[in-house]
Amino acid sequence: MSYLAVTVGGIGLFLWGMWLITDGLRQAAGPALDKIFTSWTSTRLKGLLAGTLLTAAVQSSSVVTMAIIGFANAGIISFQRAVWMMFGSNPGTTVTAWIVALVGFKFKIDLLALPIIGAGAMLRLVGFSEQYKSLGVALTGFGLLLLGIEVLSTGLGELSNEVSFEQEHNLLVMVFIGIVLASIIMSSAAPVALVLTALAAGNINMVDAAAVVIGANMGTSFKSLLVMPGATSNGKRLAAAHVFFNVFTGIVFTLFITPLLGLMYWLGSLVGAGDNPVILMAIFHTIFNVGGVILMWPIEPYMSRFLIARFRDPEREKVSLQFLDESVITVPSTISTALKQEYAKLLEAIPEVLAQLPYRVAPAEQWRTEDEARERKIAAIGEFLTQAGRSQVPDDISQDLALGWNIYHNLSLIETDIGQLRNLVGEWPQGSQNEQAMALLTQWLKQLAAHLEHVWLHKESASLAIWQEAYVITKNQLLRKGLSGAMSREALDVALQSCSVSRRMAEQWLRTYVVWMQLANGEQEEAEIESSAG
Repeated sequence: MSYLAVTVGGIGLFLWGMWLITDGLRQAAGPALDKIFTSWTSTRLKGLLAGTLLTAAVQSSSVVTMAIIGFANAGIISFQRAVWMMFGSNPGTTVTAWIVALVGFKFKIDLLALPIIGAGAMLRLVGFSEQYKSLGVALTGFGLLLLGIEVLSTGLGELSNEVSFEQEHNLLVMVFIGIVLASIIMSSAAPVALVLTALAAGNINMVDAAAVVIGANMGTSFKSLLVMPGATSNGKRLAAAHVFFNVFTGIVFTLFITPLLGLMYWLGSLVGAGDNPVILMAIFHTIFNVGGVILMWPIEPYMSRFLIARFRDPEREKVSLQFLDESVITVPSTISTALKQEYAKLLEAIPEVLAQLPYRVAPAEQWRTEDEARERKIAAIGEFLTQAGRSQVPDDISQDLALGWNIYHNLSLIETDIGQLRNLVGEWPQGSQNEQAMALLTQWLKQLAAHLEHVWLHKESASLAIWQEAYVITKNQLLRKGLSGAMSREALDVALQSCSVSRRMAEQWLRTYVVWMQLANGEQEEAEIESSAG
């Protein structure tokens, strides 16, 4: 059973190498990834090419897929632009198969892999910058990947001496094996490398190998299924698109596996590799992934329209976050944008709440539902900030998370003030005697709301002095009416409290707005608000 231990160890080295390549290149790219996602996806073809090149570079379609979902959730790219980038990640995985096919069995791998590992480790230790150190990690990963192929070859070579796999097995069973392997490992690259190594050792025939490759590609959908329950609407659409793409193309290619194998042998003969099973399977893997994209080209618009309509729940969207979920944390560079977008919705809603306060005493259930929805969103943002704070993020993102906590705290205080104002408005006295006083309060709240809305729409500097005079005038008018006997002492007390709480709430909103502008503009400078006591 030593061959089993060697094979498992080979798979482990291969996966470890893949992870190091992915992590190293992703850190080395840094902000350049943002530029790729935002500027290379303006058309379907550009998005397809961007997804292919990114996956070829980082050697992981799962990482690229999760990054795409994160960028879409953050509102950086639209669903229609993201979906083709995600489709492009499949052809990008063919690079791994070609590396294994062209390098893994052509040289004495340990003579090539060990110096690469050593050079990568040295670059990681003595690199002049973090970028060079990250490239050293990626180089070390490439060496480990090659070493993993060598160990796999040894293990499967020993297996071929004891077990014969020349007979064909049930096609669906082999597809299922590929699905299970990719689902467990969370990668199609390792099962494909395992198949290529098994072909080189004579452990598997061509039809079974092709079936496992198809199944492995379908199995990569498992990670997308895992992110769907807690994802935003955009995240669910992209995850569903990924599952549909892989499963649909897998079923079609399984049904037509015989003519596709014929195409594989024909192309292999053209390049002089008709008797090389490893090269032939790399060709089949390429046919499968490129053919899947061609198959989806006319279908995607119909699929996208269906998914956009399917994952739309207005009631759920009222109480759930639109831009933030766990997929955003996996791509730290998207956190700031996603926070800005999520907080913008809440800040934009508050002036309208203020303006409608005098008219929203009844029916109470309607505004209570709206208040609870905002409070639940704020609580969900707090949970997101907690999770993001536990992950490893760059210093600039940590500073933005601190701004996010500041806004979260301020919004919580604003919601407390809104609740207090709801109660005070409910106590406003009725009757002709107090009608003028209540009209003054209503005018004050509308003026306050109009100012906040103007600041938000025109993104002007926040200043409390602009409406300070209106506050003093309203307060003095209420006091004169109370002293003249035009309103009762209890009514005057409620009216003055309403003025004071609404003013405090507006001040808190403006402070929150200033911090939000820092988050939106990426500024960390301390901002000041003009204020005066009332």
